[in-house]
Amino acid sequence: MTRAVASAIYALRGNNGILLYKNLGTNTFATEDIKIPQIDNLGIHVVAFVDINNDGWQDIYVTSYGEGKNYFILNKKGKFQNPILLEVPNTRAIVTEAASFGDLNKDGYLDFVQGNWFFGSIRYLSSKKGAETNKLVINKGLQFIEGSLAEITGPTLSTLLSDFTNDNNLDLIVGNDHEEPDIFHIGNGEGA
Repeated sequence: MTRAVASAIYALRGNNGILLYKNLGTNTFATEDIKIPQIDNLGIHVVAFVDINNDGWQDIYVTSYGEGKNYFILNKKGKFQNPILLEVPNTRAIVTEAASFGDLNKDGYLDFVQGNWFFGSIRYLSSKKGAETNKLVINKGLQFIEGSLAEITGPTLSTLLSDFTNDNNLDLIVGNDHEEPDIFHIGNGEGA
């Protein structure tokens, strides 16, 4: 059973790490003091609650600008003091602007898609070779295996894993910026 930590704790992105606010249940919030040196100097873009390790507690997923470093901050039974930080592979990315989670290969662990944004248009200007490529990450018991979604490029602003074909396999919708078309990708239930 997943605990409703997300309703008790709220996370906001910032230019220097993240801010956590604990709901005191009285229409007031208190700042939750956490120190995570690895992310304190990063420009955080996306913050999401997701139980990535299947322990019933909502962990925090964060993405950052610049070097494309993304992390999971593992929840220790409602606490984030001295957290375990897991780096997520995101080869050659500048920034992940969108993420979507689901068990793509049906092994009981949440896998995810990282929608990467970059400067320019794929047709005319790419800031780094491969920076525009979105990433599929398969979770093998907290060992994250990165796969390229070479045919599903950006600059991506939104992603959604959902079974829009009603075949019991998760499909992917990607919303792109500028002139790149949005993409509907039909999943096969095996992580592709």
